[in-house]
Amino acid sequence: MKRWWLFLFFGLALAQGALDAREALRLALAQNPTYQNAREALQTAQLELEALRADPSTLILPLTQAEHALALAEVQAKAAALSLLEEVLSAYTALAEAQGQEAVLLKKKALQERNLAVARAKRQAGNATELEVIRAEAALRQAEEDLKAALALRPARVKALEAALGKAVDEPRLAPPRAPGFGDGA
Repeated sequence: MKRWWLFLFFGLALAQGALDAREALRLALAQNPTYQNAREALQTAQLELEALRADPSTLILPLTQAEHALALAEVQAKAAALSLLEEVLSAYTALAEAQGQEAVLLKKKALQERNLAVARAKRQAGNATELEVIRAEAALRQAEEDLKAALALRPARVKALEAALGKAVDEPRLAPPRAPGFGDGA
């Protein structure tokens, strides 16, 4: 079965030591119990049909039922693969977005710390009021709270990715997605 369509949306840049979407999907296809059960059911249906075809005394009704069971197992395996694809992509992008947001919030906090230092220096020089320092302190506290809230969501997003993959991962660093462009096959 060709799986090129599973990787159609995975034009992601490779990053040293980073988990990219292709690797995440590969892990999920190898580890996810729901998908593995669907694959086993498909193999069982194929074996049962082969056994019935090999027996010359098999009546048409059991043979037709086995063919229908195989067709159903194929559809269920494809549905499980698509469901897994959606689950992995959803969890992966949510975690990637969270990691990007955390990086932005860290930079925002550093900027607010710098702004507070500037406001205090200006106040000491007599070029700023106490209100400007209070505003800078409030902005810094808000940036710290935003960062704290973002960091609190990370464990849940990691657990969602782990559930989709079917195995535990140690705080993965995700590869950043490459923007799709024209003429790149995407």
